[in-house]
Amino acid sequence: MWRIYLEHQDYANALKLAAGSAQRDIVYQSMGADAAAAGDFKAAGAHYGRIVGGKPPFEELALLLVEAGDPEALQIFLNTKLQVLGPNDKAQATMVAAWLTELLLDTINRDLLAAAGQHTPAYKAHVAQLRSFLSENAAVLNWGTTTALLEGYGRLGELEGFAAAKGDQEALLEYLMRNKDGATRALGVLRKPSVGPQLVYKFAPELLAAAPQETVDFLIAAGSTLDPRQLLPALVRFGEPDTPAAKREQALRYVSFALDHLRCNDSAVANLAVALLSLDEDEGRLLDFMSRARTPLRKPLFDAKYALRLAKERNRRHACVKLLCELGLYEDAVPLALAVDLGLAKAVANSPEDDDALRRKLWLSIAKHVVQGDAGDGSSAGADGPDQAARIKMAVELLKEAGGLLKIEDILPFFPDFVTIDAFKGAITDSLTRYNRQIEELKGEMDEATEIAEAVRRDLKLLQSRTAVVSSRQVCVACNRCILDPPPNPLKLPCGGAVPPFYLFPTGQAFHVLCAAAEVVQYGGDLRAKEVKLLLQKLSRLEPAASGSTGAAAGQGSDQQQQQQQKAAVAELAAQLEAKVGCEDPWNGELLVRLIDMPFVAENEKDTDSWKI
Repeated sequence: MWRIYLEHQDYANALKLAAGSAQRDIVYQSMGADAAAAGDFKAAGAHYGRIVGGKPPFEELALLLVEAGDPEALQIFLNTKLQVLGPNDKAQATMVAAWLTELLLDTINRDLLAAAGQHTPAYKAHVAQLRSFLSENAAVLNWGTTTALLEGYGRLGELEGFAAAKGDQEALLEYLMRNKDGATRALGVLRKPSVGPQLVYKFAPELLAAAPQETVDFLIAAGSTLDPRQLLPALVRFGEPDTPAAKREQALRYVSFALDHLRCNDSAVANLAVALLSLDEDEGRLLDFMSRARTPLRKPLFDAKYALRLAKERNRRHACVKLLCELGLYEDAVPLALAVDLGLAKAVANSPEDDDALRRKLWLSIAKHVVQGDAGDGSSAGADGPDQAARIKMAVELLKEAGGLLKIEDILPFFPDFVTIDAFKGAITDSLTRYNRQIEELKGEMDEATEIAEAVRRDLKLLQSRTAVVSSRQVCVACNRCILDPPPNPLKLPCGGAVPPFYLFPTGQAFHVLCAAAEVVQYGGDLRAKEVKLLLQKLSRLEPAASGSTGAAAGQGSDQQQQQQQKAAVAELAAQLEAKVGCEDPWNGELLVRLIDMPFVAENEKDTDSWKI
């Protein structure tokens, strides 16, 4: 039935009754042929574009429209073809889209040529059509082919729009950076919120090389959204000596912003600042930065050894002196400072405030330089140097500036033998006066020490005769038993014999000897505990009568000399025990202090139920 309608050229009903794409292709082919025969190639292109079966072939239809000489008809054909292609025809869709892109670009180019470069309404309409087409068909357009076409026709605005639609900003940036003036446009792309910081880090080296000022303005505007450390690969090249000063200043501008405003404490960033500043002939900014770049604890943010190496390589002598002092190498800093300025050397000599011996050594080296060399800016002593009188005057002034660390006898060996002593009359007089004053001070200190010693001796004599009264009801503070009653002795220490019954301390507290000994054994340490037990054991084996003050019991059948020896042995052992146990109140002396950091429960013991709540 559809073929009958087709023969009668009733194409609308033929399409309604056509079954399948093959029959519809025949109808569209007939419609296109009739339109082409009538000279309406635009309508023919629209009908030919709907043929999907490949008969007649795409190439044959396209060639037909090309030969017709109507570019708009070809565009309609390609656009229609692109719309009817299925998802499995991706390769053909890409080819058709690329061809259509070129046709649209050619149309825009012809508009410009016809209007002598003026932007006519037709030109603007075709540009809008191209942009819409690129945006709608970004998925099927090939990046390389499309960018090559847009670049060839100089359509950079459309290229940026296509990259945005494609979602490939990195490829766009790579394309822009290949152009001579692409850095400014690339910065415009990077300013978009959709562009992440990783692209900034990647293209920063090229951008800084091509447009340093604009790039640094962009980096500063980005603020804390960028990590200064990630930008170091782009900035570090500007720390080389062959870098132009203008570009180096731009790099330094961002590094200063990172350190001062972003509060970046990264040592690598601070090291880059040192590298940039050390290229200045004037060391003022470098010295100021090294003074400011500090942590709250006044430690340098930069690596002092790295900075010293750079300063030496670039002959920054003031910076070298400061860094040597920073590293504590004062003995190396003074000779270098003397080659620069005498005042700088004096400041270095006063730097180690807590080490008088080192300061004296540094001042001696300065004095030797002043006396034997030139104290100016590097010329040697001799005919052109200061005369002898001037050097003597400078040496005497050094004695005053050294703050008493140097004496006249310290610098005399630096002068030649023929110098008369009259030249040092004033300095020698001051030295002798100072010695006399020191002698008088020492005499006063000796007299004071003598008086103190006499007072100590008097106090010792008073202590030897000091006595205390013990009541029969006095109790031992350790066991709460009467001092005259036997102690509990929980540690089973040796007792009896000549072991003293108790100790009375100046604090007013009384202890059984065994109770006091138990405290010492428990908390006085293993060695002291062993010594106390041994003394108690020896005393317990001696007769208590031997410790008495009279010899009434000793006359009953014992030898007087043997008793005296036994009394001496008891007295010596008792004195040794007193030195170990009775030297201080166990509860108010050093033994108590040692217990402060002792845990309530030892590591090898288990918690008892008494600690539970």
